Amino acid sequence: LGNKNRATAFFAAEGLIWIAYATFEVQGHQREDDYQDLAVQYADVSRTGHSDDFYARVREFDNSDQYEADVKNTGRNELLSASNYTDLESISADALEQYFVQNRVSDYEPWRWQSLEKRVQYSEARSASKTSYRRADYMLVAAVANRVVSAVVAFTAARNMPRDVGYHVDFTPAAHGVDVSLTLTRSF
Repeated sequence: LGNKNRATAFFAAEGLIWIAYATFEVQGHQREDDYQDLAVQYADVSRTGHSDDFYARVREFDNSDQYEADVKNTGRNELLSASNYTDLESISADALEQYFVQNRVSDYEPWRWQSLEKRVQYSEARSASKTSYRRADYMLVAAVANRVVSAVVAFTAARNMPRDVGYHVDFTPAAHGVDVSLTLTRSF
């Protein structure tokens, strides 16, 4: 539409948005690798690549025994409120074990942090990874917003352009006579 400065600005913004998106994605993956490596080094997790739910539990508890006790405690309370049990002591060990198996993370593996300092370091690395991924998501929102704004600006500019209406009549010889076409054009 003849407004090269606006077009350049929107294309530049689009490029910067995608560069930022890629940067945040790569950064998120690197930080994810970092916190998983910390779990292997300092919490005796045997390997990386567990579910996000597992890594969240590793962050919340000093060791897997604390996590298990928390799940069982929650289970006692839920079983007590959802059944005919009269007190916590009357809940069977089998019912409690079944609750634990159903509610623990699917890739359960024992862990034990060597120190609170290492657990805090892990927690900070995990938070940094999640922040990077969240920022990448924001860049996707920014890309959509950039396109919407550029479309609105282009539409507004097109509406303000002078409109020319033209026509063209074409006669073309054909096997069974003459084809006639009338073309109307409108520039915007």
